[in-house]
Amino acid sequence: MIKKHWKTIMLGSLLIPTLLFSTASTESQLFEGTGELVVGEDFKGDLTLAYERAKEKALRSARLKARIFVHSVTESHDLIATEDEITTILANKAEVSGKPEYKVDQIGNGAGVLITCKLQAMVDDSNVIDAFKDRKHLEQSVQNNKGFEERRKLTEEEYDKLQKQYIETKDPVERQKIREQIEKNDSEFTAGQYLESGNRYAYAKMYDEAIEEYKKALKINPKYSWAYNNRGNAYSDQGNLNQAMSDYNKAIELDPNNAVAYYNRGLAYDDQGNLDQAIRDYNKAIEINPNYYAAYNNRGLAYKKQGNSTQAMSDYNKAITIDPNLATAYYNRGLLYCMLDNNTQAMVDFNKAIELDPNTPEHFYDRGIVYYEQGNPNLAISDWTEAIEINPKYVEAYGNRGFAYYEQGNLDQAIKDCNTAIAINPQEPLLYMNRGLAYSSQGNQVQAIADFTKAIDLDQNFAETYLHRGKVYLDQGKLNKAIEDYARYIKLMPNDPNGYNARGDAYSERGDIIQAIADYQKALELDPNDEDARNNLNRLQQK
Repeated sequence: MIKKHWKTIMLGSLLIPTLLFSTASTESQLFEGTGELVVGEDFKGDLTLAYERAKEKALRSARLKARIFVHSVTESHDLIATEDEITTILANKAEVSGKPEYKVDQIGNGAGVLITCKLQAMVDDSNVIDAFKDRKHLEQSVQNNKGFEERRKLTEEEYDKLQKQYIETKDPVERQKIREQIEKNDSEFTAGQYLESGNRYAYAKMYDEAIEEYKKALKINPKYSWAYNNRGNAYSDQGNLNQAMSDYNKAIELDPNNAVAYYNRGLAYDDQGNLDQAIRDYNKAIEINPNYYAAYNNRGLAYKKQGNSTQAMSDYNKAITIDPNLATAYYNRGLLYCMLDNNTQAMVDFNKAIELDPNTPEHFYDRGIVYYEQGNPNLAISDWTEAIEINPKYVEAYGNRGFAYYEQGNLDQAIKDCNTAIAINPQEPLLYMNRGLAYSSQGNQVQAIADFTKAIDLDQNFAETYLHRGKVYLDQGKLNKAIEDYARYIKLMPNDPNGYNARGDAYSERGDIIQAIADYQKALELDPNDEDARNNLNRLQQK
């Protein structure tokens, strides 16, 4: 039996992604960056924070130069990268190499100083490639990073403007007012540094540490909406939805136009099964940001769960219109087409998803299911093999490939795949049933019965397993046990003629002709075109 693992992919809470893959070889490149910062002479006493600001500018300068390198890496691996994705990767993986160099010069007849920072930032091609191997998390992080970058840019522009005003102003009262504004801006900058540090911890799935950094940001600025939002994401990733919900509520209270916070709260409601409220939050996120493709994608998922396939299709289409390179939306739309029995269009969408993102195993897995249903088992096996290469612990892919091998008569390979899958997940009854079928075809009835029994132990309502175990008992001449198993199957599947046919065979073998005739008649009643039941009934009635 093939397992249909049609599981839609959500674009999750917007946090920095964790990279799960590595490449065999690594190429590192260094990029030089320069940052300049002007501060008033009165601020020379402690330049620690000014140095940090200058370093941030230098690091962004280096990251800007690294964009060409990242483009070349993605193109060499046939990856399609958006500008926002490249910005997000560099914001997290372009690391300062060595110690920055600082220079301080007097300017404006001693009214101020110019701080120049020079540094080198290192970028590894493996980090770039790995980011796209976890494309879903990369997509999740893009808009969150954009929100942080927008706030950072505004803070920096305000700081430069204030320092210029401070240097040019001679009135001591006015200078004091400007100085107070500069000190407030410094606090904003420091809070942003803690936020960015928290994002990096979240990137590494060090959620406790991330939460502590977000707390530091909030201690400096208790009205920092983004810090609440990102801390909510960390709590969510820890499974603490109640605390996450509290933080999202606070983020929205502080900034009612924070579309990302509405979106993330929508995800939390979705996880809690509150689809109506999730959709309301996605609606609000879209109202604030009409180009919020992730909100359209996830609202589509919520509508699908509610059985509203028309609205779900509309949302997937909209997400793709906004971002034609959004592999997740093509994949989810393909799953919806599968649900609507339109395998032809599903195949088109799965092909596109693979073209855009060839490193997500689900894309190959579900295309394999479509190939299988279209009568192309070899292509299905090829796709499931590709899914396994990407994720060597993909239980469903092993299980489905094993069953396809079983149907082709490659029993040894079928059993091997089932063994591997069972080693990964020993609690999946379908795997034992499929392996039992392969053992039965090999004539190993003892092992077949052991596997069918194990499947039943794991799920006593797994009807098909009773049918298969009953067949082995019938072949062994254990007619009473066969009849018991067929009776259990019929109880679970009372409208399936196969159960009555099988039990009729067992009764016939045991010599219970009246019971056998009754079962064959029932099978014909359920399916008047059942030739096996008709032939068996005629055979018994002629005796």
